[in-house]
Amino acid sequence: MRVRTLGVGGAFTDRFYHTNYVVEFPGCRLLVDAGTTLRYSLPASGFTVKDINAVALTHFHSDHVGGLEEFSQRCRYLYQYKPTVYAMPDQIPLLAGLFALHGTQPEDYLHVTAVTHSTVIGSTPKENYLLEYYSTQGLHAEVTSNYIIGIRRVDRHNKAVRMIFTGDIGPIEKSVLGRLMADPETIAVFHDCHTGTTATPAHPSLQQITSFYPPELYGKIHLTHYGDNIADYQHKIYELGFNIAVQGEIYKW
Repeated sequence: MRVRTLGVGGAFTDRFYHTNYVVEFPGCRLLVDAGTTLRYSLPASGFTVKDINAVALTHFHSDHVGGLEEFSQRCRYLYQYKPTVYAMPDQIPLLAGLFALHGTQPEDYLHVTAVTHSTVIGSTPKENYLLEYYSTQGLHAEVTSNYIIGIRRVDRHNKAVRMIFTGDIGPIEKSVLGRLMADPETIAVFHDCHTGTTATPAHPSLQQITSFYPPELYGKIHLTHYGDNIADYQHKIYELGFNIAVQGEIYKW
């Protein structure tokens, strides 16, 4: 599996693109979130919309979904192409609402596939790839439909590894992240981290992350969705043993 970070910035970044990713595995490129900067971040990473086979969304704030409509229109009108969008049941009405503003529906542009926690999204003779959703409802601002997304690779001997995308989450202590992080199957977590000057319940601070997880797990964490002032924290982050997700970089497992 490969992960390319299209962007690493928070909702109001002036320096980076929004925190979105492309996950690649045999036969599929999955876009995780589609923020308003997608029209820039996708080509900057060497992709066109036709390179994306499927989309998964953590939640419906603009920095995670604001580019989906244009992405879908480009697929339809420039390439006559229909990617799949995976959605939990409570996300489907929200998807419909995005397109209803212009008198259309998601199915005009996308193959909408409902998921209930987990579904196989790719397979080879040796392994399966599963998309997993973990609810964090009520743990990010006023959002009522909010999910951690996992990509899990399971081989024919039932040996599995998982990578996690936290989406946006404030009180991490109330979420399933503690359990997921401690699970030996979880090998990498792209974890939002607030580095702004004003405290917020919408994203965990570096101090909060440091206090919640045991130090032996820090190496799994790739901090992302950070503020434009990340350079002020960089030395401390690396000294503690965390990683920093870098815009445009490719991570392989």
